[in-house]
Amino acid sequence: MARTIIATAVFVLMAGLAFAQSAPQQLRAIQDCPTCPEMVVIPQGSFNMGTGPSDFELDRTGPGRAEAGLAKIAINKSFAIGRTEITRIQYATFVLASGYNPEIKFCRTWDQQTQSFSDAAKHSWNELGLLTTPRDDHPVTCVSWDDAVAYTQWLSKQTSKRYRLPSEAEWEYAARGGSNKKRFWGDDASEGCAYANIYDLTARRVYPLSWAHGGCADGFSDLAPVAPLLPNNFGLHDVIGNVWEWVADCFTTSKVGRPKDQRAWVWQGCPDRAIRGGSWMLGPDKNRVAFPSGVQASDRYSSMGFRIARALDAGEN
Repeated sequence: MARTIIATAVFVLMAGLAFAQSAPQQLRAIQDCPTCPEMVVIPQGSFNMGTGPSDFELDRTGPGRAEAGLAKIAINKSFAIGRTEITRIQYATFVLASGYNPEIKFCRTWDQQTQSFSDAAKHSWNELGLLTTPRDDHPVTCVSWDDAVAYTQWLSKQTSKRYRLPSEAEWEYAARGGSNKKRFWGDDASEGCAYANIYDLTARRVYPLSWAHGGCADGFSDLAPVAPLLPNNFGLHDVIGNVWEWVADCFTTSKVGRPKDQRAWVWQGCPDRAIRGGSWMLGPDKNRVAFPSGVQASDRYSSMGFRIARALDAGEN
């Protein structure tokens, strides 16, 4: 175990030297309580949401269709977003303090015995069924959209601050960190193991999935602790890879009607909610800042968690 940790640390250091992006901006951080997540204040600005035709490389008939085309989005209000995904210890604090008891019917995870995905009721945020033994600083997974929203509502009451899930526009703007590339470090997926935990050579040795894997090794066979690799230029970790992240929006494969600002795109009765960022079990083709997907709000996966946002009070901008 010690050798694995040292080897991973050496790899990250060398990869950071070889593939160094510009140093992360020193954006202001806020933390409202000792057990609250650290939040980074994201400045106002604008960006092109999505991927232009010349760079589009995914199947236009599936969920990736929502990535095609560009929408100019104005981020008119600064906001704060989690430096990392919500961890298991942060979620456990919420469960213990609030008495929240989610009704868990299943959590989809990889069954090592059958070598296939399984919707098993026995798995939950506290029992993932992965080969890696989860630690307190791993991202919480096997949580539904409602579970994530319940956490933000509880944290808002505890702190008297306005926590919520980020909108999809806010998420992509923050994940890009000022970059207009396919991935926040650049267009080359082969450089990604210094920045993102994806389905790579390390994971391929343990999980024989049917899709393409990355050609580098990030040192993690499945779920990784938060912030083990290099951040984007806003200082945010794991915005690509590790776990999918719930956002506030309904999911659609069209940009027609999308707000041109940072508001979440929601409508009454939408069946699916958007998720962003890819995960450790997906290859480079889907681990990119603009790639969206969507699942039912009640779905739970061992590769899906969340990151939260917070509205800023007067004088916090």
